[in-house]
Amino acid sequence: MSYFRTPEKESTNLAAKRKLRFPTGEFAKQRKIARLQAAKEAADADKIEINLRKKLSYRKQKVS
Repeated sequence: MSYFRTPEKESTNLAAKRKLRFPTGEFAKQRKIARLQAAKEAADADKIEINLRKKLSYRKQKVS
């Protein structure tokens, strides 16, 4: 995905210059979405790990 935009027509007016700007708002939104998704995946992995540890300790107690 390309973040830099290219103007359709070569001109020196202000609208054309704005099209060349880096879209910081879109970039920030995408980073936020990626950060939240990574945090959710990490939380899910932690829950799975905790559940597996509980099952393992239960089995160890049952064997003892």
